[in-house]
Amino acid sequence: MKTAIILLNFNSYQDTFECVESILESNESNYQIYIVDNASQDDSLTRLNNNFQEVNKVSFLTSKENLGFSGGCNVGINEALKQGFEYVLLLNNDTIVTDSFLSEMISIARKDTKVGIVGGKTLFNDDRKSIWDAGGYICQKTYRGIRRRENHANIDSVNEVGFITCCLALVKAEVFKNIGLLPEAYFFGSEEWEFSLRAQRNGFKLIYAPKSIIYHKVGRSHDHTSAKMLYNTYRNRILFVKRNFSKSTYNSFMYKFLGLKLAQKLLNIGQLKPFPFKQALFILKETLKDSRKYNKVTKAHWAKF
Repeated sequence: MKTAIILLNFNSYQDTFECVESILESNESNYQIYIVDNASQDDSLTRLNNNFQEVNKVSFLTSKENLGFSGGCNVGINEALKQGFEYVLLLNNDTIVTDSFLSEMISIARKDTKVGIVGGKTLFNDDRKSIWDAGGYICQKTYRGIRRRENHANIDSVNEVGFITCCLALVKAEVFKNIGLLPEAYFFGSEEWEFSLRAQRNGFKLIYAPKSIIYHKVGRSHDHTSAKMLYNTYRNRILFVKRNFSKSTYNSFMYKFLGLKLAQKLLNIGQLKPFPFKQALFILKETLKDSRKYNKVTKAHWAKF
């Protein structure tokens, strides 16, 4: 029943160090940590090696280039499957775990053979009474994942959900063998929507485990105000609909989505507000062009921003 815990590191020594320490100090024992370095450009890998190279429960894997979230995690997932682990735990490196966070999820996963993915309750690290994520659902109006928060019904009971964030996701090995690894079309974000949807469409249940608790240092890994990140966010939303729903649904979504974003810019509200009008149009234009022409983020896409 040993679980492979996948932690993705990119220029984030302190977060990764604190996360690993919290796991090692927890009451869990039946696991192996794989730190996947996603081509860090600082000394974080060297420092982590110095800290944990003598710890048997910690192993290191490296990528020669930044593969994005899914691509980086897939390096660790492939190794876990090769080593024959029954469970793979996807865990953000900017999190702190609590006692029994893993065993709570495994207990639920073992109760039903149809359970494929189990998620837990993720609280804000700087406000440990507030929920950042407690499972979610795919909104059929906006076609995006919506995380459940404190006011959602049954927030403290085990129940089935529509998607589970990869910040904390226990995945049975058979799920990967059945539907494949995390989708690499999304450089960062939205991959969990598609992976969850694919799992459900192949007969697996997604279950929320409220007693599995971690704390998340939200927003450490990226800048929400950059043109590059906004481009990635918009492009991923379009790709998600394009890859997972009918052509008519995609066409209807695009009409509404682009119209809404242009209206928001004209009214000076929403995510495009910080950008000059010309730059906002450029972001939307490149998002539309690339989502139609390509099905994967490349270095050339990022270079435009």
